[in-house]
Amino acid sequence: MICPTSPSLTQTAPSADIMPLLPTADVFDPATNVVLRSSDKPPVDFRVPKTLLSLASPFFAGLLALPQPSSATSDQEMSEGSPVLPVSESSAVLERLLPYCYPRYTSLPELKTLEEVQSVLAAASKYDMSGVEQCLGELLLHPRFVDAAPLRVFATACQYSLGPAARAAAKATLRLSLPERRYVPELEHIPAGALQRLVDYYFACSDAAAGAARDLRWIKRDAYAWFDREPCACGSSTYVLLADGAINAPARAWWLSYMRQSATALAERPHPDSVRVGGRDLMEGVFEKTKGCACGRRTILDMLEFRELFAVEVERKIDAVELCLKM
Repeated sequence: MICPTSPSLTQTAPSADIMPLLPTADVFDPATNVVLRSSDKPPVDFRVPKTLLSLASPFFAGLLALPQPSSATSDQEMSEGSPVLPVSESSAVLERLLPYCYPRYTSLPELKTLEEVQSVLAAASKYDMSGVEQCLGELLLHPRFVDAAPLRVFATACQYSLGPAARAAAKATLRLSLPERRYVPELEHIPAGALQRLVDYYFACSDAAAGAARDLRWIKRDAYAWFDREPCACGSSTYVLLADGAINAPARAWWLSYMRQSATALAERPHPDSVRVGGRDLMEGVFEKTKGCACGRRTILDMLEFRELFAVEVERKIDAVELCLKM
């Protein structure tokens, strides 16, 4: 929510650059503005309308509502008629933070790294900008954050009480087995209980996802190649219950082996990607076993269709697992 700064709106103070963020008449009225001075050396000044800053931040609303002494007796530093408030944030953080205080018709800065998001979150939390925190929580849902660094995003979301982001990140961590989960610095900022609840969530999802490969009653029809009742050279069959127990169908040994191996993989990484992506080697094994038999001609298309249904069922199972968050 930032408009590009026009050269005509940018002025230079003796001690710092002033960067107005919204090209309105308020920018030219010192009485309605406040200057936030960054911690850089030399500092950078950001001239911000008091009204917008107060609406976005109860902290600044309370600060700016305090009675102001007269200019004759005050030691308050002024910059071209506007009071100066030194802050501990750098100009880079302020430049990313302040656009979130402006109306949504202006463009937002692009936060490319998780570190950039975290720095703005820290400032938003410090100044009680809950609306900004929620916007940044939505940004954490982007795949470049939640999929690339799910444990870091989970810890960050827990630190700032961003429930939807924490839940999305917790689900993304299911792509990782427990041994693959390495220490990240963000864990220092959350209680041990939050991490233990994430581990408990992993084990509950592990049981649920592996259960989708062991209990086959969610499969609604027996028209797949591996349920064919005609004898085949690819091996014997064992009867299994399908369709909530309404169908008792013979299942080829190679398919039951695929499901057992899938159960093992899902117990380790209880995520749909273990079926869609991680299960490719298992699929190739199936095609190798069936390429020379009668049912092999149907197996490829049937398995591709079934794999997606299988992944959807795994997702349904883990979505039913509750993640306990105390925020």
